[in-house]
Amino acid sequence: MNLHQLPASLALAAGLLALAGCASRASAPGGPPVQTEAVAGVQAFEAVCLKTAPSFGGAVEAAESFGIGRWIDSPMGRIGMTQDQRLGAQIKPGIECVITTPTQDGPAAAQQFGLAVARATGGRVPGRFPVAIVLRGQPFIFHHDRDGGEAFLMLKPGASGKP
Repeated sequence: MNLHQLPASLALAAGLLALAGCASRASAPGGPPVQTEAVAGVQAFEAVCLKTAPSFGGAVEAAESFGIGRWIDSPMGRIGMTQDQRLGAQIKPGIECVITTPTQDGPAAAQQFGLAVARATGGRVPGRFPVAIVLRGQPFIFHHDRDGGEAFLMLKPGASGKP
């Protein structure tokens, strides 16, 4: 698989991102805006994708603990969003797991995602994405796609996400 070509399933992730809309920011008392979606997205990625890999068994239930519901079954997997459409998931058992959030400014989302991948794999923080890493004896491609929002993705190499 050419890592420079993103799998077809990212098109669906991009659709989820479009549904998520623009990012909102919560203001800290007396301080500048604080970005919250990136942290929530990475926390969801850890619980939903990293902790349930490689089968992604239990990923839907983990996603529901973050308020993700309204599931749609499609050939691309199960797709769900929170009611406010700020957090989304796409899960294809044994193949891929994606968490989406609205666009975030700055490097925080990428840094948090890299740290999460390193914690789960016991390795170093990836210097760039996409990157192929073994998790629990299974190879995965990890990617952080920022086109139209934030998509935190892990995909089995050679899998396109197509039926």
